Amino acid sequence: MKRIFLIVVLVFNALCHSFAQYAVGPDSVIHKALECFQPDRKLPVFYYDKGKNTKAVTDTFWIWNTTKNDIPVYLNPYYHENWNMPSVVKANSKAPLVYYKVYENFKGYYAPINQVAKIEYGNEKLYVTLYTQLVHKNATMQKKQDGSLQFIIPLDSVKHNYVYTFPNGMMKEAGCKLNADSSKIGGITIKAKYGDGYDVEYHGKNFSFELMNAAIKDCKVYYRNLWDAQDYQIFVTSNKFNYTFPDNANEIKIVKDSSRITYPLVNGENNRTVSLYLLQPNEPFVMVNNIKRPVDYTHHQYAVFYNPMPNQQHNIRSVSDYRNDYPDLKIYNYHQKTVFDLGNVSENSRVTILRELQRDSLVRCIIKLIAKTDGVHNFHIFDNSIYCILPTTVKQENLIEKAKQFGFDYLTTEAVSSFTHFFKYENKLWDEQAMQQFNAFYQSYPFYDFKINFYVMAEPDTKSIEK
Repeated sequence: MKRIFLIVVLVFNALCHSFAQYAVGPDSVIHKALECFQPDRKLPVFYYDKGKNTKAVTDTFWIWNTTKNDIPVYLNPYYHENWNMPSVVKANSKAPLVYYKVYENFKGYYAPINQVAKIEYGNEKLYVTLYTQLVHKNATMQKKQDGSLQFIIPLDSVKHNYVYTFPNGMMKEAGCKLNADSSKIGGITIKAKYGDGYDVEYHGKNFSFELMNAAIKDCKVYYRNLWDAQDYQIFVTSNKFNYTFPDNANEIKIVKDSSRITYPLVNGENNRTVSLYLLQPNEPFVMVNNIKRPVDYTHHQYAVFYNPMPNQQHNIRSVSDYRNDYPDLKIYNYHQKTVFDLGNVSENSRVTILRELQRDSLVRCIIKLIAKTDGVHNFHIFDNSIYCILPTTVKQENLIEKAKQFGFDYLTTEAVSSFTHFFKYENKLWDEQAMQQFNAFYQSYPFYDFKINFYVMAEPDTKSIEK
């Protein structure tokens, strides 16, 4: 009887051991039982068949069960609507994990497809990733002799997007080019090796402009490349526009009839809008923030600035003296400044009056008023001094020597966070000649920004004369 009982026990234990081998509950702890060959996969680019508006992107991963047990698996349908696989991976076998999605038209010239599947079994997880690209359906494809593909997607009459592949179909490079000279423009993504990831290189620089004194629709806009004498036309529709130029572009030019302006494309102006002004041939201008702004010197109006009058000085000629000696001279107050209007006096008298004002010890400076600087905003100088802010004093002595060559005497240097160097024009009179000297000095130091003391105000109103 004991022998029969022992046999029954042995058979029962064997059955239990066999069941444990082939039946695993969903809550059981399973350690690294599933494997996937090549779980991180990069595929050649996908592209639409000619005349088709949809494209199916699909790929299959094989999930291996290396144990002697059937293993239940779970894919969260909320995150894996485009993934599918059996709910159980049989013992010592493999099951397909399939990605399948039909793509319709999309924005952009190619769509990166980066999909992740998370397979959950017991307390374990297995991740697989799929990465590829789908080229826009409007692309024109050309196959090269080495098997590589080139896709061109037109943007407008000026530029196009492109996608290039390696001979194995993996994406090599994507970005934007200009039709005229095939210059790369904008952000270019370049693949360094087959399947080894992507590096971004920028082959363009972005600028924002506003044309202040003409309608852009009446102008032609060009850019010119470094070491290239050819003008490449671009098309803009608004006076305030943003444009990304090729990396080797070195200037923009806007032309209207005989008026034109050029601006150096040294660094991208991504954080501000550069105001540009058309200039007629030989038209006077002033340099402000490296921009040439047109000025109007056709009048003969001068603001006269006086020093405080000490009691011991009595050699000043009064306004009444000038009016008595020059009946055609108009003197009036303009924004609390004394303005001599010499438009109606003779040329000889004009020279004499300006000379007398310069000899007067109580006259600090005589500034010829500036008007019509851009057709909208006007400004007027209120001193015959200029200044420049530099980060150090290393080149201060050279700067002083250079300033003397253009008629500016060194005054002082103030140090706060940076060093501000002040210079005064050698004459009290600031007129066309002084402005030309300032511009020449400014342009001799192309990396420094010299400033004139000025303020914004309306154009002088010569009709409201106060005698």
